[in-house]
Amino acid sequence: YTYYVDSQPYGNTTISVTSLVSTASTTFFITPAIVCVTPTSGTVGSQVTILGNGYNAIQQIVVYFGAGLPPSNGDNDYWWAQPPASTITTSNTNNAGTFTALFTIDLQPYGTTTILARDVNNKFARNIFCIQPEVWIVPLFGTVGSSVTIKGNGYSKNTSLQINFGTTNNVGGVITTDNNGLFTTLFTINTQRWGTTTLTALGSGVSDMAVFKIEAVVTNVSPSSGIVGTTVLI
Repeated sequence: YTYYVDSQPYGNTTISVTSLVSTASTTFFITPAIVCVTPTSGTVGSQVTILGNGYNAIQQIVVYFGAGLPPSNGDNDYWWAQPPASTITTSNTNNAGTFTALFTIDLQPYGTTTILARDVNNKFARNIFCIQPEVWIVPLFGTVGSSVTIKGNGYSKNTSLQINFGTTNNVGGVITTDNNGLFTTLFTINTQRWGTTTLTALGSGVSDMAVFKIEAVVTNVSPSSGIVGTTVLI
């Protein structure tokens, strides 16, 4: 006979089996778990929902994420509530030891990182989340010769990036992310044809793309004035 443990709070619970002539029982120990992370990957600024169960009933749950995790005793069986721990959100369990929590991904570098949820008695569980890179352009359109700002985050920390724009590779010179995987750079739109083009920022095996629209402009009229019949070069 197979029985799936339903939502019940942390600790020992009794399993009883009764027949017409006898009853037998044993114990089962329920431990905490983060059973669902939605989504499992995303960019800085996106929202994540986690679902946990098996915790003590009616207790506050403190959630830590990635770089904000508290230090442990080395075996990861006890987590100290002291700096550099940084709470990303809190929640509360119900009578069944279940909780739901929502938090926003803060500024951290690319990669798989840990979500830790624990109660005041240090009963905890972990799960994982993957931070993905994101790049964007300001403004989203312009003419050849205009300056644009490229910003990105969620990249590997302290790594060199290559920026490819339209038909030109490696625009913007040497670009390096900071300790949080963040970068900002400026570059001038070079001569390319009208229309929507793609910008790609890549480094350490990860990349993201953004789009930019190149607009037409008349850059020179020579001469700028004249009589009927004058030849004009534009």
